[in-house]
Amino acid sequence: MDVVNNEIIELTILESMIREIEILAADLQAITKFYGGVLELPALAVPAGQAAFEVGETKLIFREMAGIEPYYHFAIDIPHNKLYDAYHWMQNKAALLPVEHETVFTQFINWNAQSFYFFDSSGNLLEFICRYDVANSSSQPFSARSFQYISEIGIVTNNVNEEVKELGERYGLAPYKRQPVLENFAAVGDEEGLLIISAAGRNWYPTEKAASRFFTRVAMDGTDRKQILEMIFE
Repeated sequence: MDVVNNEIIELTILESMIREIEILAADLQAITKFYGGVLELPALAVPAGQAAFEVGETKLIFREMAGIEPYYHFAIDIPHNKLYDAYHWMQNKAALLPVEHETVFTQFINWNAQSFYFFDSSGNLLEFICRYDVANSSSQPFSARSFQYISEIGIVTNNVNEEVKELGERYGLAPYKRQPVLENFAAVGDEEGLLIISAAGRNWYPTEKAASRFFTRVAMDGTDRKQILEMIFE
């Protein structure tokens, strides 16, 4: 199966916040410049060969890996009343990607959410998303402190249905209630933590960049902070 090298404490996961993500990067200098400089994220202490940043309640770790050009998709939750503030904050920091009808804003009706996308300096597809059913409005000016957590991480597989089945049987993770499981796409978890399951070769929306699988480690826990789940996809 696609899920290997896993550890779990307490098998039933009712709600799943993503607490930590570890992914690969070819150029840590470029990563540090973008995430520490452009996105203004606090840097965290890590061993040599890594770079790590605080994204709200999520720890984002990049591990240097020479000889490959890895790329990923992940989404950062922002307060649901700050979509346009985030847009104005970001528009001169990176090229925002157009979607339908010549706008940069997506509207996910089934998910009751809106977002916009951009690439980082290493080709990772980032998304700032606001979910209108999540009570996280803010009266503060938008800044890097407005980031809530990483709420989505893309997982690429050769068989979406088998991946979803494996996550359910092994960890009790259920398909997201607002997203049907499709042959080439699914979402597993809830609004606080979603594994976005994509078939290999399917383009990451809204780009022409085909999804490809690279090492990914995800640590998730429940809202009561008693359940811990660690998964490594490679």
